[in-house]
Amino acid sequence: MSDITEVLVTRRTGELRELFQHSLDTGLLPEFVNSLSIISQGPMRQRWGILRSILFEVLCIADLQGLDRDPVDIINRVGKLEGRPISSSARPFAIELLREQVARYNTFFLDIDALQKSLGAVLVPQIIEARLAEVKHMCRGRVSSSALISTYYGFTFATSAVRQEEWSAGLHSFLGELGILGDDISCTMEYDFDPELVSFSNASDQTAELLKTILVLTGPNSGKRAEAAERLGCIADPRSEYYLRKVAGDQYPWVRLSAIRALTEIALPPSVLTFIHALGDLDSSVRSEAVKGLVAVGPPAVAPLISILSKEPNIDYADTLRAAEVAHPRSLDNLAAALTQRFNITKALAAEALGKIGDDRAVPSLLQLGRGQDEQLRSIALNALNTFGKS
Repeated sequence: MSDITEVLVTRRTGELRELFQHSLDTGLLPEFVNSLSIISQGPMRQRWGILRSILFEVLCIADLQGLDRDPVDIINRVGKLEGRPISSSARPFAIELLREQVARYNTFFLDIDALQKSLGAVLVPQIIEARLAEVKHMCRGRVSSSALISTYYGFTFATSAVRQEEWSAGLHSFLGELGILGDDISCTMEYDFDPELVSFSNASDQTAELLKTILVLTGPNSGKRAEAAERLGCIADPRSEYYLRKVAGDQYPWVRLSAIRALTEIALPPSVLTFIHALGDLDSSVRSEAVKGLVAVGPPAVAPLISILSKEPNIDYADTLRAAEVAHPRSLDNLAAALTQRFNITKALAAEALGKIGDDRAVPSLLQLGRGQDEQLRSIALNALNTFGKS
């Protein structure tokens, strides 16, 4: 079990897949499953999202993260199919489980665009129909906000932006786009509703926890938004990544910091542009965490980071005002200097991240930066190159 724990903690998916295949080939699957059960209740109890996502990768169904099922159940099912490789045996079973899930109107986190490119494409019409049927059934007469939010479309509306006092003003037009007339329903949506009162009875306990935490993440209280981001970072479930990226642009730095930290724990390629944007944050803690996030993502972050090193400042009006507020410039020259310095900070952090990732593709751009006129950027570029042994 100690081998499995170490592989899980360090996210060495390939090695875990080999251990799984070995257990299948040698008849040791019960021992393998038992080890996973012990780990899930012990070392990784609070970080079940990591365990779940890694096992989905092991089963070669990472594109079906929206499947609301314990991956250990799938592992047990695969173990009964002797003589078949993991890559071909788990997927058909997962698709059938997904079909049953959609029939229960549990379509949260199902990405239709991604499913269109997989065997799950056959379920797309059923998913679309289920989502509309669910919300239309709910929207008859007087509807409680908690009941509406428990549907896919209600949840989508409730998490579309940080909820403020005027948040519910667009509800009827949102429902109208779905073909539901506003005159047919009566629903008062309180922006500060209690997510704990929303029942996701058609979802598993873990998915329900994730959904409720995301509702807090998009709620009106900034302190609770930060706490929710921290909790999602601890769980580290890829299904929350989209919502964390949106909150990474929050108006409050403590929320942005918590969101960036959470995204660092999940470390998915779609977060790269969010991390890069955070390199220019006015808060130094957010900038530092963004570097860690880029390093955690690794090679997929290299090309976008290289492009930063070759860019020249391009500052818009809103950006200028924010920088002016922080720098308190006494003249336009001071303002220009402050903006240039902020841009150089972004470049410096990009170079630092490239050095820590250690991808050879970054060497030419770092060499060019090391020959530039800015002394600080030259120093940082040379330090980064030292990690390649090419300074």
